[in-house]
Amino acid sequence: MTTATTICSNCQFENHATCHFCLRCGAPLNAASRSPATTTVLAQLVEETPETPPRRDGAASIGKLIQQLNLPSQETPAGFLVDVPLASERTQKVSILLNEKDRDGEQAVTLVSVCGPAKEKYALQLLQINAQLKYCGFAVRKVQGEKMFVVTGSQYGATADAEELRKLLITIAKTADRLEEKLTQGSDEF
Repeated sequence: MTTATTICSNCQFENHATCHFCLRCGAPLNAASRSPATTTVLAQLVEETPETPPRRDGAASIGKLIQQLNLPSQETPAGFLVDVPLASERTQKVSILLNEKDRDGEQAVTLVSVCGPAKEKYALQLLQINAQLKYCGFAVRKVQGEKMFVVTGSQYGATADAEELRKLLITIAKTADRLEEKLTQGSDEF
């Protein structure tokens, strides 16, 4: 079975045809084949100018970002659930939680993606991998009453930036999917 792909003109990475941004470098894909309106929106996401500072109004700006990325998503009571397309026709669900606060009571935008059931035999290995990760980390969270390994990352809500959020979304989806694939012997449940 042949899978349709799109080659990134920036870094030459082979992406799944449904991707709108390169999974390696984050550059927009297929800009030439998109309508002028879509190309304009993508350009605004990738390159912000000093004349147009990023919006910082929480749910509205995150909802707008998700619309601009043209990713399958749904609004939830806690924020949004986004389906991120990955290579080899896989997808990864990422929750964007807008109802969390840090220890000082500051609003946080937290991204979480489930990898699979938490098994103690993998805990030390994941902690060691955490030392190498730069923008996200492995954790254990209860999901529908069951302890699950997740990948999570956060930004301050007051200074949440669209471009950083887009990159974090892709990074978390890719990291979570790699672990999910190992934990579930290749299945794509989450």
